[in-house]
Amino acid sequence: MKKRGAISYDVFSLGAGLFGYFVADISGHGIGAAFLISGVKALLRQYAGPVFSPEDTMRGVNSVMGEMMGDEQYLTACYVRLNRQTRRLTVVGAGHPPLIVVSRGGAAQAVELESDPLGIFGTATLHRRDLGVSIGDRFFLYSDGLIESSPGGGRREGLECLVNACVRHRAAPLGESAALIAHEVCPEEHMIKDDLLLLAVEVST
Repeated sequence: MKKRGAISYDVFSLGAGLFGYFVADISGHGIGAAFLISGVKALLRQYAGPVFSPEDTMRGVNSVMGEMMGDEQYLTACYVRLNRQTRRLTVVGAGHPPLIVVSRGGAAQAVELESDPLGIFGTATLHRRDLGVSIGDRFFLYSDGLIESSPGGGRREGLECLVNACVRHRAAPLGESAALIAHEVCPEEHMIKDDLLLLAVEVST
């Protein structure tokens, strides 16, 4: 069972038309969450430059965080790199729930990647997917608490509910869609037992 930890996220520019989006869920008890979140953000700035591949970025975070974290601590993460010029999306997961991509027309996919969490193994097994996207497509990064808190009760049911909500609210203004989706997936906010995060991004020119 995952022990409650903390959520870290970041959005940053990597150069002309190149952007990075990162979400991590730090689990377990040990070194303070605030210290670890600061460490993750610093490592992203160090290893997320355009000369590094997305896998290199995640390996850099893994190598340092493994030395910083306690024995019962680890982090799951999803790192997405968007190239607006080529309209390519690169996704690397590390034991995190799948990225959700919804096309402007309403077609949806959950990008599932079988990879190791970070901070456990000296050399983490990571997998990558490259996707073509179009203007108006949206993608969603989130914490696992969002799908675990859905009325269905299970992660698979929660993921299905989240995908359907992302499709249903695809025409809402981006600034409003995340709140609409989160409320649909977790209508009983008082029952939520974990920190929640939903980051919505729309591909633009």
